[in-house]
Amino acid sequence: MKHSKHSALKRVASYQGALLTLLYFSAVFHIHPIQASCLPVIQVAHIESDCREKKQETNLPTVETPCGELQSLTYQDSYYELTFQTESGFSGYFAISRWEKKSGDGGVDVTGAPNSVLVEGAGIAQVTVAPKSTLLLRIAVPAKGFAAFDWKKVGGSNLLFQCQTNETAHSIARPGFYRSPLLYAGDQLSLYFQNNDDTAQQVQLSKFRFMSNYSTIIERTWLAEDTQGNRSAALQFIALRQPAITQVVFPNHVDETNPRWTNTLTPSVLGYPVFDEDGDLFTTHDQYAITENNCSLHLSWQDEMTPTVLLRHWKVQDMINANTVQHTQRIHLRYASGSTNAPNLEAATPENLEHDPTFSRSQDEKKKQHAAATNLRRNL
Repeated sequence: MKHSKHSALKRVASYQGALLTLLYFSAVFHIHPIQASCLPVIQVAHIESDCREKKQETNLPTVETPCGELQSLTYQDSYYELTFQTESGFSGYFAISRWEKKSGDGGVDVTGAPNSVLVEGAGIAQVTVAPKSTLLLRIAVPAKGFAAFDWKKVGGSNLLFQCQTNETAHSIARPGFYRSPLLYAGDQLSLYFQNNDDTAQQVQLSKFRFMSNYSTIIERTWLAEDTQGNRSAALQFIALRQPAITQVVFPNHVDETNPRWTNTLTPSVLGYPVFDEDGDLFTTHDQYAITENNCSLHLSWQDEMTPTVLLRHWKVQDMINANTVQHTQRIHLRYASGSTNAPNLEAATPENLEHDPTFSRSQDEKKKQHAAATNLRRNL
């Protein structure tokens, strides 16, 4: 796996980070305040992985326990789907309720007043900032990508609006479309509002989207406890990469085969669609078969028998982005005698073609294909 200078492996939880994380999770996991110097320090590495891999199960954090031996290390997972380059709004992982909110005095704004964020569905967030006040909305970025949104002022003009990434502020002078710099897993994305007026100011945020090559986010919360009862928590992000549907390559047509050898008509022999990662069909080390469902992609196929050709209709659907690619594979039939007469349909009916354990068709499809084969026999 390649890592840049921004590699997630360098983003480890420091002592101070462990303390802040502990305070954040104390109410949820009933972690009682203790002497800060005794808190276990959890060091995590954020993971970027292919959605077919199982590496996310083996990357354990390291834990330092200043005041005792490590007694337990557990985790809880939350799963979120990312919709690639679509206006998903403030939903899923980026639901507005998941953003940390802080008012101008530095205290956590739990009442929603005088500063407030009103969400209209998932698409629009109406932000109200009280006079002579500030409001900060902050969330940890779960994967490498860009955040983008539209915004406009609703009455008033004496308002400063910034998008902050970690410690860097990016002023947004003009209403309209905004896209953040490139963000990495664990980065802090903040929206900062400063109202210098004597009246409340409003900003409308809409069409929020997080553009990333990752389809699924696992938010893993690690909990460590030592033998003295000291506890701490840390967040780890596991971003699962989704193969693009444009990388699907369908199997080649087959010039001849013997329908009496029914096993040779299965996709395991004649070919499944494959993902080709580098776009070069002459290299096979980066190709892998799609054998039913891979990540968020769904594979289906249906056979249509004719006297001389088996037509295999393939369909691959991207269940996240609602894209579909289709292809018909032509399998020309040859018979033991070498002729191209009608096939031995007793041996080549759909039931006899059903030898592949990795795929099962519905009963309706089987009945339709059986009826089609029966009609062929009657017409021969």
